[in-house]
Amino acid sequence: MDSGNTPTLPYDPGTRLTRNELKDILEDSISSFRDLSIKIAEENEVKLTKGRATNILLDGCNKNQLVEIINQLYLINQRNSNEISFLKCILTGLLSEQLKNK
Repeated sequence: MDSGNTPTLPYDPGTRLTRNELKDILEDSISSFRDLSIKIAEENEVKLTKGRATNILLDGCNKNQLVEIINQLYLINQRNSNEISFLKCILTGLLSEQLKNK
């Protein structure tokens, strides 16, 4: 197997990062949208800014999950792909869970 083609992930799963460090890294990793619309119920659509999306991720995920999201965003960006679909999937789940718990 050629390890030269496998990108090194920026953070190991056990990496210790503060909430502020995670927030800064997420904001740097999420670069391709200003506003994002997410439909979480038949008649419930939420428009998110990059800052609001970052806060939802920080509030809805534990630190290990956030490190994994950051690593996935890194891989997506390394492929010069758009991370919107990935983020939409995660944010839809988190927002749906919030709606269910109200």
